[in-house]
Amino acid sequence: MLTKFSTRQIILIAVAAIIFLMMLFPPFGLHYPGGGINGHGYRFIFTGDPDDDRAAVNTGLLSIQIVAASLIAFALWIAADQQK
Repeated sequence: MLTKFSTRQIILIAVAAIIFLMMLFPPFGLHYPGGGINGHGYRFIFTGDPDDDRAAVNTGLLSIQIVAASLIAFALWIAADQQK
């Protein structure tokens, strides 16, 4: 039997799925000694870069994306509460 989800439950499930996918397909980049990063796009976490094995997960960008998704979810959570 299907149950009706509340708006808040849908927001929570959607954001959890989005963050899970962000971590499963993170941004990769080449990190240079001077602090520069050359982006290498997004790809599955368990596959290597066929062109360059030096590419690593750009954790700074991934962290910013997770924080941004969380802030958007929080804003939607508050907006869902004000609809009642």
